[in-house]
Amino acid sequence: MYFVPDGSQVDLAKRLNSRQPRYPEKEGLYVGTHPPVSKKCLNKLQHRLLKANEFHWFGEDGEPIRLPDPLIGPFCCKLSDSTENNRYLDIKYTNAMPFKNPYSFNSFYQDIKDIKFILELKISKIQFSHHALFSRQHVLDKQLLLLYDKYEYRQNISRTKMLSGRLEALRNARDTVIKVMAEENDNELLENHKNRLHRYKTEIKETRVQRLLEGKADRTLISNILATWRDLKKLRERQEYIITNTKLEIIVDDKDNTEEWESEFNNLVEETVEEMKEKNIETNIPEVRDQACSMLSESLRSPGEPIIKFILSKIEPTPVEQITAKEELQRRLALSKHSIWFDIMFNGRIVCESAFLPLDDSFSVDVNQKFVVEVHQWPDTLSLNIHCENLNSKNLFTKNPIAELYIPFPLCNTTLDVVDIENLEFSCFGNQIVQNAGVGSGVDFKVFPEDTEVHCLYTSGEVLCKVGWGTFGDKILCPPEDYFNRLYPQNTNNILSTKTEKYLNWMNDMHPDPNDPNNASFFEALKNVDEKMVSIMKTKFSVNIYKKMLEFCSDEELNSNPRLKLLKLRDRGEIEFRMAKAVPLKEWLIPKNIFNEFENRLSTSELALEVAGLGPLETSRIWGRYSVIRLYDKILKQCKLGNRNKITRDIIVEDTVPDIGTLGLTFMKMFQPKRPLRPKRKERKKIPVKSLSGQEIKVVINVMRAFEVPVRKNSDMMMGDIAMVPVQPFIEISFKNHTSRTTTAEGSNPTWNQDLQLTVRSNSVDFCPNEVQSIDDCIHINMYDEVVIDILEDDRTRETNIHQRLERHWLGSCVIPISALFNSSQIEGTFQLNTPRHLLGYERIISNSESSHYRNSTFLSLFIMAQPPLHPPEPIKERLDCSESLNFERYLEYWCAEGAKQFPRRPVKTLVIHCSGKSVCVTRFFRPLPLPAISDDVPNTTAEMVARYVSLVPTVNINVLLIGRFDVWLTGDQLLGLLFGGGSGVDHGILLCCYFMKLNVRSWLLLGTGVSRGEAAYVLTSRQLPDNPAVTVYDIWDPLTGQKYSTCDSFSPIQEVHCLINVENVNQSFRVSSPPPLSNYFFSLAIRFVHFFVFLRTSDRRFVVLWFFFFF
Repeated sequence: MYFVPDGSQVDLAKRLNSRQPRYPEKEGLYVGTHPPVSKKCLNKLQHRLLKANEFHWFGEDGEPIRLPDPLIGPFCCKLSDSTENNRYLDIKYTNAMPFKNPYSFNSFYQDIKDIKFILELKISKIQFSHHALFSRQHVLDKQLLLLYDKYEYRQNISRTKMLSGRLEALRNARDTVIKVMAEENDNELLENHKNRLHRYKTEIKETRVQRLLEGKADRTLISNILATWRDLKKLRERQEYIITNTKLEIIVDDKDNTEEWESEFNNLVEETVEEMKEKNIETNIPEVRDQACSMLSESLRSPGEPIIKFILSKIEPTPVEQITAKEELQRRLALSKHSIWFDIMFNGRIVCESAFLPLDDSFSVDVNQKFVVEVHQWPDTLSLNIHCENLNSKNLFTKNPIAELYIPFPLCNTTLDVVDIENLEFSCFGNQIVQNAGVGSGVDFKVFPEDTEVHCLYTSGEVLCKVGWGTFGDKILCPPEDYFNRLYPQNTNNILSTKTEKYLNWMNDMHPDPNDPNNASFFEALKNVDEKMVSIMKTKFSVNIYKKMLEFCSDEELNSNPRLKLLKLRDRGEIEFRMAKAVPLKEWLIPKNIFNEFENRLSTSELALEVAGLGPLETSRIWGRYSVIRLYDKILKQCKLGNRNKITRDIIVEDTVPDIGTLGLTFMKMFQPKRPLRPKRKERKKIPVKSLSGQEIKVVINVMRAFEVPVRKNSDMMMGDIAMVPVQPFIEISFKNHTSRTTTAEGSNPTWNQDLQLTVRSNSVDFCPNEVQSIDDCIHINMYDEVVIDILEDDRTRETNIHQRLERHWLGSCVIPISALFNSSQIEGTFQLNTPRHLLGYERIISNSESSHYRNSTFLSLFIMAQPPLHPPEPIKERLDCSESLNFERYLEYWCAEGAKQFPRRPVKTLVIHCSGKSVCVTRFFRPLPLPAISDDVPNTTAEMVARYVSLVPTVNINVLLIGRFDVWLTGDQLLGLLFGGGSGVDHGILLCCYFMKLNVRSWLLLGTGVSRGEAAYVLTSRQLPDNPAVTVYDIWDPLTGQKYSTCDSFSPIQEVHCLINVENVNQSFRVSSPPPLSNYFFSLAIRFVHFFVFLRTSDRRFVVLWFFFFF
């Protein structure tokens, strides 16, 4: 009887014949890939083997024993064994020889005129992946074909399946190591097992992440294919005709994977919890399970979800006679008249040109033509220019090529018979609009009218070609490259050493399986390679000895040349050498210490972040200061101030030539009274700060008077007439090493009216406005009490002898930055001295005046003037990119220009520079910020606490010549992140306004002129009196010190108000003189402030512009 087996699956227990199954893959052993065999045929074979009791044909895993597929070759490259005795690695010296033309060498021809080198180029096909005459069906069809090609590629490589197998093998190996560690007693072996376990866990995590990413990519690709096919079918149904012949068949397999999904879910949760415990992270099991479920849903098939596969087939398109759409018929007519041609260029010259080739419905041209180029020059470039015709008479495609492809030259001894066809892609970024159903090129279009997504495609395609050298019999007509290389060897590095090193690195990272036959040649080649051998191979390389002979000096000599280094640093725009001129021609004329400051700056800025021993707060502050300085330097370089911000008086300094009128006035002064009752003030001549190189500036300080100086408590205990004087104050002024003092006055409200002089040398201060170097020098003013101490011990000689000691007791001080003189020619005002709350041995006489609660300190009246007077630099007019709309930007600039015409000395900020290097509107910097957690004991944060908190943020003294003229503003979040702000106080004022907005305190950023800082920023707030809510009181806050002043205080630090800015509006003060005590800050009326936004709640900006034009 004949045995006819069926194709049903055989039970595993029958195949094993009472044996325990063993799976080599799970143990990490290599198992080869078997040839593909039908499952039904394999089941029939297994039934036959069981019927004949041939159990030895079944392996330990129950599968039939089969050999690996012999057609699958190794994937790695074989390494060459010739690592030694390579004659090209040795340096050989040869004598000089006359140059020989490489083209003159040919063993077959003696006459140079008979020498011919032939280059052959065969072009098979030109295929467009997009064309201006593509219809919407062509676009979707091409997109579907690209996605399907990618799908087939991913199915062939089976990356997800391979990673899943590797992940399962790693997990089994990890479990095996854990079991072995539980039974191991040897400490050395236990340590090795721990290292292996750690490596397994790391590889499991990396493989798991890769598998999830690959699975997500597969599912995303399947989703895109389904969406594209759905759109293509929908478009065909709407248009009622089919142009392309692509059809997608979808195969659905309802295979249940619940067990696999649950197993992977449990493994992912366990591994995630274990990793969190190793990192001492608190684990929340429900949250971990939710995250794992979300990750697996994106990467793996959910339980009950079918397997989707695709097969691409062809269908017949709709005949032309059945198409009635007018635009489609016009497109087909334009396509029938459209043709292309191309020309071949060798070394920039046209050598071949094709005939006109019409396009078919698939937008491809079958050329199948070979072009022969006779080479008479050394081959440099070989290009293919593609032209289009009859597309549109107004298009530039008819004049210029739509694409230019550079074809690589073949290697020596390469002909068309042995070379493979290459796909060279091309593209064109020209715009083309067609008046038919085509979508055009470089034009926005929608597949469906109701779509929100807009597509824009450019002409592109590929050329199938191959290139090789011609032949004559069995001889290849190519240039004698071998002979040319023997005459003049080129500098080719040893590729073997580089590849060997890369292979070793790859081996350490990937850990290939040594049992895999595919890796046999790889391990055989690297068996005897060690690190010493790789280092030896790195040192061997070919050198062009002729290049060495032609070198005038070595690289070390060039790098050590001071003049070359100075020129490079100046060209690079470094701070210290940016304005260097007249560099000496001789090296010995350059000072040796000229680079010390530059090297110190680099070492300080770069190494400050890595200084050992600093805490996190110091490191953070150093990093913030460094970041702010780099930010200002970057934006300053972007503006190129050195070349664009110059005027005539900055370059030429000369006296005016007297004219007849001036001479006449000079003679008339002889008849004028010597001491007129009303003398005319004459403005002093101002000198630009750029012209002060090598000169001196004298700072004249007139100390007028002081108020509310504390007096001594024990003044009545002093002896003699001096006991009647409660205090004897004097003022001492110092700048660097220069010190000057006044005479001693008497009383708590002394008067001096004395002039003091200080000298400021230009070489000690950087006067150039193009430099970012900060000018942080200040004038220190100290008030002391001169106390006379009688140290005579013998009272009997008191009538004849005097023995006293003068002591100075510090009463207060203030600091005035020298930069304030650069923005204003003189400083006049009353300064508040910094005094401690409790001054030992002194007390303050409390005044009964109305403003006594504002004067709990000492004040000093000063008049400071620079001789000669300094002229501040012009405002920077560099135009940067703006983040606002074009119309809004024009309106902002126009509003500033109109305000500057009326008040040139009262600048208003509407556009400022953001840290991104673009200009933005000033109102965008204000928004409420969360209040800082000052203390747990304080339940409510007050305005005074917030002001004190903001004042603790340090400042960076940027170039004071640019304050008010080149402002880079930081937002509140950026200031808190960097922990450093600008010296003008704008950044601190913005942060303080943001905190006040969170406290529901109405606030404005006040830009004006201060007494001690020149142009500075303050914060103005309004509040209602608790007793009388109808009365509004305004306060001024100094964001750098945290102090609050009243607008009615005569000792307010503000001299002039320029503008007020908040999130709602920008307000410019247009009063002729507006000292704070006399100003009414209730600015809702348009008679005191010019408002930028008139209608605050209006969304249409045209009303604002119309009001502005009407106002002016």
